[in-house]
Amino acid sequence: VFYHGEKEWKIPNEFLYLVDSEEIWRPYLLNFQFPVLDLGIIPDLELSKDRRLRARLLTMKYATRKARQMAIKELLIEALRNAPEDLLPIIHYLISVYIYDEQTLRGIIRAVKP
Repeated sequence: VFYHGEKEWKIPNEFLYLVDSEEIWRPYLLNFQFPVLDLGIIPDLELSKDRRLRARLLTMKYATRKARQMAIKELLIEALRNAPEDLLPIIHYLISVYIYDEQTLRGIIRAVKP
């Protein structure tokens, strides 16, 4: 599971926990554990060593954290400067998900591609 919600992931990473079934069926149902990647607990600068992935993960991490979006603008610009080829898809994502206004978005674009 790739999770980028505002609050920390608290749900057990066990399939049967997510299945609504009668108790009598439990022994016959498939159960397994699944990995969970919670972006919220990973420090921003450690999201990825890959420059392109780091820019995208940083953008997704704050999609649900509206109160912090303005605070990470400079960090986002820095990440995009290292991955300018991803500017267009990330700007599209910012337009649809972030609280950034047109002036802020234009500022980000100019900072990345002067």
